[in-house]
Amino acid sequence: MDVQIVSTEIIKPSVPTPHHLKNFKISFLDQTSASFYIPLTLFYNTKFNLENISQIHGNLKKSLSETLKLFYPVAGKVQDMFTIDCNDQGAFYTEAKANFMLSEYLQKPHLNSLNKFLPRHPNILENGPDFQVLIQVTILACGGLVIGACVFHRVVDIATMANFLRTWASFCRGDCREVNFPDLSLGSSIFPQLSSLPGDYMTNYDNHYFSQGKNYSVTRRFVFNASAIAALRAKAKSDAVPNPSRIEALTGRETKRLEPPLPENALETSRGLRRPSTARRAGNGGARLRGGDEEALEGINGESLNELEPERALNSLIENIGTMNGNDEVRGYKFTSWCNMGFYEHLDFGWGLRPVWVAHMGDAAKGMTKHQFMFIEGNNFGEIELWMLFSEEEMAILENDPEFIAFATPNPSISI
Repeated sequence: MDVQIVSTEIIKPSVPTPHHLKNFKISFLDQTSASFYIPLTLFYNTKFNLENISQIHGNLKKSLSETLKLFYPVAGKVQDMFTIDCNDQGAFYTEAKANFMLSEYLQKPHLNSLNKFLPRHPNILENGPDFQVLIQVTILACGGLVIGACVFHRVVDIATMANFLRTWASFCRGDCREVNFPDLSLGSSIFPQLSSLPGDYMTNYDNHYFSQGKNYSVTRRFVFNASAIAALRAKAKSDAVPNPSRIEALTGRETKRLEPPLPENALETSRGLRRPSTARRAGNGGARLRGGDEEALEGINGESLNELEPERALNSLIENIGTMNGNDEVRGYKFTSWCNMGFYEHLDFGWGLRPVWVAHMGDAAKGMTKHQFMFIEGNNFGEIELWMLFSEEEMAILENDPEFIAFATPNPSISI
């Protein structure tokens, strides 16, 4: 399968950012987040006349410019772990074309080829990103279309990315009533940044989350249908968790959310608190999972947010990461849920179509994220897709586990 880059362009905000907003302070939670791009790939079963490609790109670029006006910090330059220079440098937009039919590709999705639809290799350590938003729009030989988006994670989490894409789609289809204006001050006001960070903190953090190419990671996709999830929720019930959520049933972990939740239009990575999980090797060859920073975040809710002490939380993170790094008996796992983000429901760019498939990424190369579990809604009602990044050896064990395969279907076809 060949994907050919046709052209690239920098899309700037439609209106310059006012001078008094030029320096954007990063919140504490974003100061302590990893530096990589979040990837998302959207497939549309459009029937575009290939003679109208320039008009398609024109509408997408104009509406992207309007969106960057509202999300002006992500159109700026990340200076360091403290500040974004909102200099309106814009987003990087790539036009591409591919020579295959969408129906054939989705019949047997070739996961590794997903990276060809992305404007940047995802899930690798980024030091000083040139752009925070990168978009690639690929027109297929059948008239279908693929949007590949990479957004820098230092300030943008998946919830903010979802809001950004919803806003872009709303502008593109001319429906400004559904624009969810971002609140750009909420994160830093609730989680004020630290004036300084230990010099080796980010180095240790990066070593914890990235393998630096020591273990090449492969991507696998498994789908849990609604009946499988219902059965797992029934098995996961306990006195402590009498009504487990879908993600709690799939992970065997109790999720921690802010109550009440922060608004959907918060810009920073602040709607959910990150808890790195670890596994300590057990004597019988198994592993025991535990949360990494419960002590620092225990009991936090909407009323106690103002009492959160960033120094205390940071010290807890440093202690736990220090314990995990260099200890062969402890392994870090990254769990993240992209469910309930509205990717299928709200990303109509004016073509009267929702995506037929919302995908993640292909294999990770150098600097990959270690042991990742990512959950996302499936294209059929009630489904959840699990995307995993593991080594070939570890993945083979899982794929041959009869208990796991009884609930999970490996990489099924996508119905369109």
